[in-house]
Amino acid sequence: MEAKKSRTSASKVRTGCITCKIRHVKCDEEKPACRRCSTTGRKCDGYEGPRPTRQAMKNIVTVYVAPFAVPRKLLPLQGYNEIDEYHRFVAPKLAGYFDSEFWKKLIPQMSLSEPSIQHAVAAISEYHRSMESTAFPSLTNTAQQSRLALKESNEAMRSLSSRIAKDPNSNLVPLVACLLFTCMEFLKGSNENAMMHMANGFNILNAVRAQYRVDGDNSNGPLSSDHEDIERHIVPVFQRLNLLCLLFGRVIPFHALKPLEISIPAYTCMDDARKRLYEITNTVVRFIRISASKADTGAVSFDDIIERVKLERMMKHWFLCLEQYIFKEAKAGNEVDEPGANLLRIHWRTIFIWLSVCLSVEETALDLHFPDFKEIVRLAGILIDQSDPASKNHGSETRQFSFEMGLIPPLYYTTIKCRNPSIRRQSLALMGRVPRREGMWSAHIAAKVAQQVIMVEESGKKSYELMPTEDSRLHGVDIFGAQLKPEGEALVPDESLRIHSVTDPPMEFKRIHDVIIPNDRTPDKVLVTFRSKPWGLGSEWHTWKDYVYL
Repeated sequence: MEAKKSRTSASKVRTGCITCKIRHVKCDEEKPACRRCSTTGRKCDGYEGPRPTRQAMKNIVTVYVAPFAVPRKLLPLQGYNEIDEYHRFVAPKLAGYFDSEFWKKLIPQMSLSEPSIQHAVAAISEYHRSMESTAFPSLTNTAQQSRLALKESNEAMRSLSSRIAKDPNSNLVPLVACLLFTCMEFLKGSNENAMMHMANGFNILNAVRAQYRVDGDNSNGPLSSDHEDIERHIVPVFQRLNLLCLLFGRVIPFHALKPLEISIPAYTCMDDARKRLYEITNTVVRFIRISASKADTGAVSFDDIIERVKLERMMKHWFLCLEQYIFKEAKAGNEVDEPGANLLRIHWRTIFIWLSVCLSVEETALDLHFPDFKEIVRLAGILIDQSDPASKNHGSETRQFSFEMGLIPPLYYTTIKCRNPSIRRQSLALMGRVPRREGMWSAHIAAKVAQQVIMVEESGKKSYELMPTEDSRLHGVDIFGAQLKPEGEALVPDESLRIHSVTDPPMEFKRIHDVIIPNDRTPDKVLVTFRSKPWGLGSEWHTWKDYVYL
C-alpha cells in the first residue's frame, strides 16, 4: 500500500531529469547528472529548460535573416505584427510567381537594422491588409489609407531623410526605400507618385553605376558590399519595373538603365535566365518604341531591319538556352521551377511577337502569329491552375496584388492583338483569374478595354461609323461567345476595321493626382483614346475617344 502511494505521488512531480520523469520516479535533481541515475548505472539525459509563457509565445516574430552584406546595428522591433505579416503573407504575393530574394530575404533583413525600411514594410503590410480585408473592393482594387499606414509611411520618409543627411554616400538604403515607396503608391493606386519615386530611384541607380563597371572589369578595385547587393538584387527589380512601365505606355522621364553588352551564357539557375531575359527585353522594347514611330511615317531604314534581325536572333538564342537548361536539369533528376519557366516563356513569346511586327504598319501582320498567341493562352492557363487552383471556381477570390509583372500585360496584348475569336476570348476569360493588380496594371480595367476593342473590331462597322451610344452598342452582345457576326461573314476583321493602338492603356488618368482609378466625376467609366486607319494604310489616322463602362 505504501509503495502504491509513493508511485502516485512521484508521478505528479513536475521537476527532475528527463530519465526520472520517464521512469516516474522521484529525482534528487543533482546537476549535471542526478545521483539516482548514476548509482543505478543509467544514463542521465539532463534537464529540460523553462517553457515560455503564453504571453512570451504571442510576441515571437518570425524573421528570416539572409546572409547579405548589410552589417548594421539591430533595431528594437517596432510594429512587429506588421513586420511578421509582411514576411509570412505579403512578401510572397509581392514577389509574384518567383521566389524573389529581394522581397523575401533582403527586405526582411534590412528591416531589422534600417528604420526607414522597417517603417516602409509596416506601411506596406497595412495597405495590403486593407486591400485584402475589404468586403466590397473598388473596381480598381486599391487600398484604403488608414491612420496606421499614413503614420508608418510618414515615419519611413522622415527616417530616410535623416539617414541620407547622416550618410549621403549611402546608396543601398535609398534605392530599396524608393522601391518600397513605389510599392506603397501602387497599392494606393497613385500612379503619379509612383512614377516620381521610380524616377528618383533610376537617377540614383544611374549615378551609382557610373562609379563602377558592371562587367567585372573595375579599374578602381573590387565592388563594395553595397554595390554587390545593388547589382545582384536591386538592378534586376528596376529592370523589371522599367519594362512594366514601358508595356503600360509610361516612359520614365529620365535616362533609364543603360543597356549592357549582352552575351548569353549557359544558365545555372532559373534566376539567371530571368535576369538575362529582362536585360534583353529592355533593349528590345526601347527599339520597338523608336521603330514604331518610324513605321507610322514610312521612315524605316535598312539599318532598322538589320537591328531587328539581330534582336530576334538574340531572343531565339535566349529561348534555346532556357529549354536546354530545363532539359538538362530534368535529365539529371533535379526539380525545375515549372511555373517560373512558363511565365518566362509567356513573356518571351509576347515580346517576340511585338518585335517581329514593330516595323510593319499593317495590323494583319499579327495574323501570322496565331499559333504564338494560342501558346501564350495555353501556358497562361497552366500557370494559373498551378498557382491558384481555387480560381477555377466562379466567385473564388484571386490574389489581390503583385508588384512584379505577371500575366496581365501578356493577356491584354493577346486579347487586343489576336483577331482569332476563340483565342482572344480564352485570353479575356483568363484575365478574370489573374491577380487583380500587377504594379500599375488593373486586370479589371484592362479586360474591359480589351472587351471594347473586340466589340468595335467585330461589329462589322468601321470606326467612324460607330455613332450609337455605348449602351446601345453593347446591348445584346455576348462578348464571351464564340461568334458575334452573322453566319457566313468573316470572323477575322480586315485591316480597315482593326484598332491599331489604345492610348494610355487601360484608363484615363487624373491631371493632378494621376491615379489609377476612374475620374471622380465618372467613377463607373473611363475615357479611352483609340486609333485606327479605316481609309487605308496610306491615309491619316482616325482617332476617337470613347467611354468604357466598368
